[in-house]
Amino acid sequence: MGIKSERLAYFNITTACTSVTFSGLDGDTDEEYEIRGLFVCGSGTGPYYIIRPNNDSGNNYGEQFFTGYATTIEANRYTPTNGIYISDFRTLPGCISKAVFNLFAKSGFVRTALGKVANSITTTTVGHAWLTGQSWNNIADNITSLVVLATETNGIGVGSVIELYRKVTV
Repeated sequence: MGIKSERLAYFNITTACTSVTFSGLDGDTDEEYEIRGLFVCGSGTGPYYIIRPNNDSGNNYGEQFFTGYATTIEANRYTPTNGIYISDFRTLPGCISKAVFNLFAKSGFVRTALGKVANSITTTTVGHAWLTGQSWNNIADNITSLVVLATETNGIGVGSVIELYRKVTV
């Protein structure tokens, strides 16, 4: 037996928006999701992008990360937070960010997420790279939806692509 991934949903953003929702999920059956995003900054001064299982906006999340800005290395912990942070921008609209996150989805456990991100990319400059571990402390509820949210109106710009995969045993 082996493991592969199956794409469940794909959003190709043709009109700037604030969020996309993956619905009809069953985290207890699927056990693990992978969220892949190519984000084009669509507005403002630099939105953050967050994943919210079941659209839980409470302060039920925690994060530990390592990042590199130019030649500076940094490690930080944020707790509590209001979502699983998957990307952000430090520059003006039009720059891009690439993120891949694996989320353990089965109830009965703290939901853990591992992510790798290249942020604020313009021409040949990558604003910063980021490796993160995060958690959602709701152990009871089955994950039935995942909302990917920009913290600014229309922050998910035209040209963004967001995909959802699940683990499949073959």
